[in-house]
Amino acid sequence: MIDSNLVSYLEELNFRNYSPKTLISYELDISQFQEFLLLNKLALTLKDANARTSKFYLEYLIDKKLSPTTINRKISSLKNFYEYLYNSEIVKKNIFSSLKVLKTAKKLPNPLSDNELTNLFSSINTNSSLGIRNYLILDLLYSLGLRVSELTSLTLKSINYSRSEILIHGKGNKDRILFIYPELLKEISNYVSLTRVNLLSKSNNLDNEFLLLNRNGTKLSERGVQKILNSLVKSSNESYNIHPHQIRHSFATTLLNNGAKIKSIQEWLGHESISTTQIYTKVATKQLEEELKNHLPKREVQDEKI
Repeated sequence: MIDSNLVSYLEELNFRNYSPKTLISYELDISQFQEFLLLNKLALTLKDANARTSKFYLEYLIDKKLSPTTINRKISSLKNFYEYLYNSEIVKKNIFSSLKVLKTAKKLPNPLSDNELTNLFSSINTNSSLGIRNYLILDLLYSLGLRVSELTSLTLKSINYSRSEILIHGKGNKDRILFIYPELLKEISNYVSLTRVNLLSKSNNLDNEFLLLNRNGTKLSERGVQKILNSLVKSSNESYNIHPHQIRHSFATTLLNNGAKIKSIQEWLGHESISTTQIYTKVATKQLEEELKNHLPKREVQDEKI
């Protein structure tokens, strides 16, 4: 049975417009800790757990051979939950506050190559409504470096045609305004005036304000975007796996390789910390190394006779 304080916490997060995916993740992580308490007879409710119990749980997660990333996420979920209990004066202490995160190996972003991006764009048949929409999706992701959640939350009111700007509702409810280059603005305008009208006509809700629609005329989901990208890879006769975030990585790496400043890229992407953006300098360096390896002239070393 779900703990009453957990129910209240999830309701609070929902009121603060946390995504359904985040709510599910929090509920799962905290419920698993509740099961651990009950199975080991350590506490009857979540609020009765103590600091020693939190350390036992961390050891339990490590013994299960979970990855450091997974363990850190679970502990973070519990830290936030117990901070809520503490602020609500339900507990006297956040029992997870003193636990330190485990070290994780940082993976470099895996951007798509210029050829892969070109092939994706070329694979789209823009003679159909869905093809026009798919081309716009790929262009918005690459030309603006959007997160997939930012893409699917765009509305008709997000576009300011007279100023060539687009309002992005970013991570953590932080908004930013981005410039739209003329060709992309024209794509958006044509899509809205013709293609989107055709898609919307298939829905019972003609008041739908979301910019991107699925084949049924309703809001395009993040999962829908993933399926579209998978189909584009297949159409381009490639076999690699793709994720919308890779296109965002490609955008950032391209900016860096063309001389954009890290601070400017940070602001454009909506990164809270510049350290998150600086990872792309390592990607660019790695790409440069590969270029040098492939294009430097090879020279045979011969023994000199004296």
